[in-house]
Amino acid sequence: MKRLVSLLLVLVLIAAVFTGCSKPGDEEDPQDTPPVEEPDGEDEEPADDPAEGKIVKLGLGQNIKISSSKEKTDEQNAQSQADVTMAAVGFDAEGKVVSVTIDTVQAKVAFDEEMNIDSDIDAEVKTKKDLKDDYGMKPVSEQMGIGKEWYEQMAAFEEWMIGKTVEEIVNLPVKERDENHKHVPDVPELTSSVTITVEGYLAVVEEAAANAR
Repeated sequence: MKRLVSLLLVLVLIAAVFTGCSKPGDEEDPQDTPPVEEPDGEDEEPADDPAEGKIVKLGLGQNIKISSSKEKTDEQNAQSQADVTMAAVGFDAEGKVVSVTIDTVQAKVAFDEEMNIDSDIDAEVKTKKDLKDDYGMKPVSEQMGIGKEWYEQMAAFEEWMIGKTVEEIVNLPVKERDENHKHVPDVPELTSSVTITVEGYLAVVEEAAANAR
């Protein structure tokens, strides 16, 4: 009887040993787990370049002239005039124009016979775009066959610049209309919408490109 009990105890111990040494079926052997690869940074893609059509540089250009001022004569009193033309131009990564705004102000100061200021120095000085139809160019442009005010012609000119480089813009073909209009656009896209002389506007756009940051 004792031998039987001893035999049973030995069998239980052997079973316990094998049970303790065996691995559960749902556990993974660490040696079978693939190692985790650490990124070395060599395969990382560089940041994308600025997309075409997105403003990455902005430039400002301006031009001031006083050549339209008038001296006092026997027929007229003196008048000073400052013509200020400004342009704000946005460029994309390829140097093409994405946005452009051009405007001009003609600031006039009249004098009486005694050369005293005869203008309201507190009055608002409006730009040509502010004046819109009050600028009074439409009757003249009607004689040219288009009947558009200055701000409408400038809108067409600005639209023509979009997508072009400054080199393409300043090399715009022009023609002479008369003594006061020697740089009128001479391309099919503008002949029916722009009759103003544009040399001053091209100059401020070119300066804006040079100043772009």
